[in-house]
Amino acid sequence: MRSSTLPPYEGRRASSNAFGYDPSVASPPQASASLNEAIAAGVRAHRTRRGMTQEQLAARLRDLGFVGWTRSMVAALETRRRQVSAGDLVSLALAFGRPPGDLVSTAWSLLSLDDGSKVSAEVAERVLSGKLRAIRELGLGGEPVLPVEATDREWVSRAAKGELEGKIAARLGVPPERVVQAALRLWQRSPTAERDRRAPGSPGRKRWASRLIREELEAEIDAPPRRGPPRASKAPGTPSRANAVSPGAG
Repeated sequence: MRSSTLPPYEGRRASSNAFGYDPSVASPPQASASLNEAIAAGVRAHRTRRGMTQEQLAARLRDLGFVGWTRSMVAALETRRRQVSAGDLVSLALAFGRPPGDLVSTAWSLLSLDDGSKVSAEVAERVLSGKLRAIRELGLGGEPVLPVEATDREWVSRAAKGELEGKIAARLGVPPERVVQAALRLWQRSPTAERDRRAPGSPGRKRWASRLIREELEAEIDAPPRRGPPRASKAPGTPSRANAVSPGAG
C-alpha cells in the first residue's frame, strides 16, 4: 500500500516542473517534508524508474556485500518505517550507481532536519553530492549557507551576471560587481538571492522586493567609505602639532 505522505508523481521527472511533479497526474506537493521522507521518495523513484521490485533491490544490495538487506527492509525505508542512516545512503548509492545526493527527492521545496531546522531540497542534494562550492547562493532558513567574502572574485563575477544585478547596476550607473559586493556587505548574499528570500511567492511580490533591494543598495553604494571612528575635534585655540612650541624653546 502506498504511503499517503510520499509523492505519487516521483519517477516522472522527465515531464515535471521545478517542484519535481507532473501537474497533469498529481496535485501540487506539500511545501516541506523531512529529509528522511525525501530520501525515501527518492529511493522509490530510482527503483521504479529502473523497473526493479523491492526484492530485486534487496538482492542487488546483498550481491554488493550488504548482506543485511531484505525486501521488508527496503519496504520499511520507502514507507518511512525505517529511519535512513548514513550507512543506508552509502549502500543505496552504490546499488544505484549514483551519488547520495541523487537519492534526495526534490518534490518538496524545504526539508526538515533532525534538529527542527529547514534547508532547501537543492541544498541537501548538493551537500550530499559534495558540491559545497555550488551552494553559496542557496539559502538555509533565509540565511547564507556558507559565508562569502566580497573579495572572492570568482563568486562575485559569477553572481554579477544575474538579470537583477544587471538591472540595478544599469539604474545606478555602476558595474554589476560593485552591486554584488554591496549586497554581500548588507546581507551576505547576492541581490537575486536576497530578493528570492524576501519574496518567494508571486511575481508582483518579487518586483516589490526588487525595488526595495535597489533602494537599499543605492544607499549602501552612495554611503561614504567606512574609515574607522572619527577623530576627536580639538578645543578652540589649541595649536596644531606643527605650530606647537616645545617646553623651554625660545
